[in-house]
Amino acid sequence: MKRKLSLLLISLMCIFGLCACSQSSDPAADAREAEKNAQYIQMGEANGPAIIQELAQYQEEGMLDQLLGQDDELDKLVNNYVSGMEDVGNLDSVGDAEATIDGNNIIVDIPITGTKLDPNGNPRTANVQVIFDTKGQKMYPDLSVNPKYTSAELMEKAGLNTLLGMGVTFSILILISLIISSFTLISKAQNKPKAKEENQAEVSVDNAVRQIEAIEEQQVDNDDELIAVIAAAIAAYESETGTGYVSADGVVIRSVRKVNRARWQNA
Repeated sequence: MKRKLSLLLISLMCIFGLCACSQSSDPAADAREAEKNAQYIQMGEANGPAIIQELAQYQEEGMLDQLLGQDDELDKLVNNYVSGMEDVGNLDSVGDAEATIDGNNIIVDIPITGTKLDPNGNPRTANVQVIFDTKGQKMYPDLSVNPKYTSAELMEKAGLNTLLGMGVTFSILILISLIISSFTLISKAQNKPKAKEENQAEVSVDNAVRQIEAIEEQQVDNDDELIAVIAAAIAAYESETGTGYVSADGVVIRSVRKVNRARWQNA
């Protein structure tokens, strides 16, 4: 079976090459182009369904895995067929293919019917698109299976996609809000040592102020004692000089000022 599929694809490549070579000697460009496109369309409409039927037969026999691991293009072809047929089931019937030319590609659209049923109980249908490269640069064509869904299924898929999109969006917004709110916690954690240092500084300032006030109060007490001694000395001096007895309470000392020691000694 694998050999048969390979021979089919190789024969397609040879046919494409022969078409290009045979047309190069035709002097009428428009006629050559029309003839070439007609041949490509005919080959695409004939060989596109044949490839699908070959893959379906491999799938029914459980031999698709044997095609994998030998060529990247063939792996892509098989994987696209398998993934696309998950909702369709096995191949039940193949409709008429329709091929079009797009540059260097032959695009073949093939309607198929699968073995699975849709929610309405009807057989699931799909459109298989096979794309051949007319330049022969790819040995295997590109293939895609597009199942056809009911309106209810399409609405359900659209609703799920909308909910998923909204859920992801709100999840991201919540995550962003949590990140932004964590900034305040980080700033508080960073400012906590600073606040502690400021409190310690305020305590230190309060202690210094209290110490200064205590020193000033002590100085005031010392000044009072000094004034009392000076007043007593003046009263004794007045009594000794004959001025008369003067009590210490009768002497009023308005200020005390320290004088230069050297001048005091010279006097």
